[in-house]
Amino acid sequence: MVIYGSYKVLLVYTANVNLVDNLGSTALMEVAIFGNEKLLNLLITVGADVNAVDQQKRSVLDKVKTTKHQHIVQILENAVSENNQK
Repeated sequence: MVIYGSYKVLLVYTANVNLVDNLGSTALMEVAIFGNEKLLNLLITVGADVNAVDQQKRSVLDKVKTTKHQHIVQILENAVSENNQK
């Protein structure tokens, strides 16, 4: 997949995985909403903030719960739980 490869190249060159757009959304939020499990796991692995919130104070977990991607919800719930135990 071209997109996955592009993300890996950016991450190799130390791109900031927690940059936000004009609405406060992160890359993690976007890939979660679209149900891209491979990119979601990659971003979590390299340190994406699973507790980040957008300008409307919605977390990635809040946003993905409004989609049909229940497998993504489960991954994020585990990641948030692990992150909060640190």
